[in-house]
This record gives sequence, C-alpha cells and structure tokens, in this order.
Amino acid sequence: MSKQGVTDPVELEHRSREAGRQATLLTVQNMLQVPIDHFAEVNLLGFYHVAQALNGIDVCLKKPASDPIVARTATHAGHGSGADFPAGQQHLNASQALSFVRQRYNLPNGDLDRTKRQQAFLAGATKQLKDQGVFGDLGKLQQLIDVAKKDVVIDDGWNVLDFAQQVPNLTGGNVEFHTLGAITDQPNLGGDDGDVNIVDVPKARAQVHQTIGDTDASPSAAAGTSASASAAATSTDAPSGSSSGTTSPASPSATDAPGGGATATDAPSTTATDSPSGGSIADDFAGDSVEGGQIPCVY
Repeated sequence: MSKQGVTDPVELEHRSREAGRQATLLTVQNMLQVPIDHFAEVNLLGFYHVAQALNGIDVCLKKPASDPIVARTATHAGHGSGADFPAGQQHLNASQALSFVRQRYNLPNGDLDRTKRQQAFLAGATKQLKDQGVFGDLGKLQQLIDVAKKDVVIDDGWNVLDFAQQVPNLTGGNVEFHTLGAITDQPNLGGDDGDVNIVDVPKARAQVHQTIGDTDASPSAAAGTSASASAAATSTDAPSGSSSGTTSPASPSATDAPGGGATATDAPSTTATDSPSGGSIADDFAGDSVEGGQIPCVY
C-alpha cells in the first residue's frame, strides 16, 4: 500500500487490518470449503469491558489455575496472565475475568484450553444476560451493545441489535462451541518462526461438515462439498496480552471499531502426541464441546 502512494499512517493501519481480515476469511473458506456468513472480531480487552458491564462473570474450573506474571526483560519476552483461581464455580470481577480468558501457560492443552475458556465466558455471559432479563429490555440491550462497540469489529451487513434479540433462543442449550482438531504435529521451528500446527486438511473439513450437519462428512466427500455456516467470534490481541481465538464464519467486508486488533487463529502450544488416549490432544479436545445455557466447567 505504501508503494501505491498511501502515506497516512491511520489509513495504512485501517487498510492493512482490512487486508488481514480478507486474507483470514479466504483462508478459512478455502481450507474448510464452507461459505462465510458473518464476521466478528473482539480484542481481549472486550472481555474485560463485558464482564465490567455485567458486574462480574460466573465461571467454573475443573482444577485450580495458577499463572504467575513473569516480567518482560531485555532477554525475555515475559508471560503470564496473573490468573489464580480455585477449582469449582466462582464469580470473577472484570480484572479476574480478563486473566481467566488470557491464560495460556500452565494449562494441560495450552491455547486450546484458552479457547475453551473464551467459549465458556461467552456461554456464561449469555446465561447471565438472559437471567437478568437484558434481552427483553431494548434499553439495557442497547447499553450493552454500546459497551461492546469499543472492542468489536463486525461486517457491514450484520444488524447486531436484531441478532442480540435472537440470542435468548441460543441460551437454553441450543448452541455449542466446538474446537477444531485434526492437528497431526506441532514442530518448533525455532527463532522468530516459533511453533506451527500441521493440520490434516481433509480430516478438518470432515469435522466441520459433520458438525454443521452435512449428510456425508467423510474426508473425501467434505473436500468437494459446500454447506452454510453461522457466525462466531475471533478474539484478538489487546494491549494487555496476547491472543488466541477461533476462526469462524465471516463476511469479507468488516468495519473498524476503536480498540479493534488484528484477527488471530488458534495456535495451540501443546505436544500433539501427549494425549491420555495415545492420539492427538487436539483430536481428544475437539470432542469436548462447550454448551450454552449453563456455566460450563473448563480447565
């Protein structure tokens, strides 16, 4: 874009983010061979603001969690979310909720567990909103949307207020969050290249087509089949931490919102062969779906 004569740094930032979103959508569509309906992008600070608006969030942990903050130095990037929670159901304030969704270290499945935490946050938040009658109160609903606008980017064709009014239909267990498996290896390339995921593409396609109700979900059939898909969120970096999110159905045209970050796909930092069943952690973990309408217990 600079070579095309674009010099304004704000315009460069805006257009480069748009190009990144376009590339993400095309990558997901081409890899999984499903069309994309809508796109939502939320930075991690958005979890803080939503939890703040809800006066905290209810979560449930299968085991105690501890992720001390290690300060950044000249020779070390630093890490840690500050999470320090007991096992069981509990109510977290906004700061604790941000630590809850940010933690990626000291978890049995790394970023895959963080993805589950973010899904559990969404499931718990929608349950709280339904219990508090927010979905039936247009005034309260608009206030919540105004809060979310600070941290969320959506496509131009998505009417969020209409969508939010339909959300109560999804809070009674009629929605599930699935994490894509099919990771066969996770080599460390060293240096700035870091870790990568080697994915069995036909198997990933088959998983997606089976999940969204395709009648023939075998790898060979999925490779040549198209099916409609619904919208979900991609979480992104906030100033306070690194990101992990799920790539999901999206529209090629997205609009910027203040505080919006660059989209990020899942980057599990686990060893694929370290699984209780002897297979891939990603494959085992993918079957552990998070259901709406409840406070799901996660790692």
